Amino acid sequence: MGHYYIDNLDVEMFKLGDEEHKHLIKVLRKQVGDRVQVTDGKGGIAEAEIVSIQKQESTLQLLNRQYEVGKRDFSLHIGVAPTKNSNRIEWMVEKCVEVGIEKISLIITERSERKHVDLPRLQRLSIAALKQSSGTYLPVIEEIPLKQFFNALPSPNPDMLRMIAWCEDRSVTPHIAKLLSGNHSDMVLLIGPEGDFTAQEVEMAKGHHFQTIQLGNKILRTETAAVYGCCAVSLFKNQ
Repeated sequence: MGHYYIDNLDVEMFKLGDEEHKHLIKVLRKQVGDRVQVTDGKGGIAEAEIVSIQKQESTLQLLNRQYEVGKRDFSLHIGVAPTKNSNRIEWMVEKCVEVGIEKISLIITERSERKHVDLPRLQRLSIAALKQSSGTYLPVIEEIPLKQFFNALPSPNPDMLRMIAWCEDRSVTPHIAKLLSGNHSDMVLLIGPEGDFTAQEVEMAKGHHFQTIQLGNKILRTETAAVYGCCAVSLFKNQ
C-alpha cells in the first residue's frame, strides 16, 4: 500500500495537506478511525489513525512506533555523473530508491554533461519513491566534484568494496559479480558520464582503493548503469 512520510515520529499528532490529503481521502477513501502507515525515512515506522478530516487537511495520531525497520546489514553509495537530460537522472534516483540505496552522490567529472542539479527536486522525488515502495530509509543525496568526493571518503578497511565502472580494457576488467561475491558491508560504486571517466580520473580512483569493473557486454547509459549496479548489489546481498 505504501507509506506516508513525516520527518519526525516523536510527535503525537500531525497533519496531511495538499496532495497527500487528497490521496488519503479521495483515492484511498479513508475515514475517521481508519489507520495508515507512516515513515520518517530513518528506519522508523508507525501506525497513524485519522482523528479528523477537514476540507483542506487531515489530522492523524501516531501509534505503535517501531525503529530500525528494514535496516540492511550493508550499505551502498553510488557516485554518478549527472546526465544532460535531467529527466534521466530523476528516473535513476527514483529507481535506485525503490530498489534500496543509502547514498547518491552526483559527481562532477571532467566530461560531465551537467554541472549542477536540482537537489530539492531530487529529494522530493526520492521521498515519493520511498513512500511508493514502502521503504524505510531515505538516502542522502548530494552534488560534489569528483576530487572532493574522493577526499571525503573514509579510510579504507577490509569491509569496504570500492568499484569504478570503466568501459576500457573490457577483456581484462572483471564483471561486478566477481567482486560482489565477497563479504563486504560497505560498498561504493562510481558511474561516469556518457563520455566515460578520463584515464587520469580512473588512476585517481585507483589511488583511493577503487577497483575497475564492468557491467556486462553492452554499453549502458549512465542512468541505466547506476540502476544496474544498484540491482546487482541488492540481488547478491539478497535484499
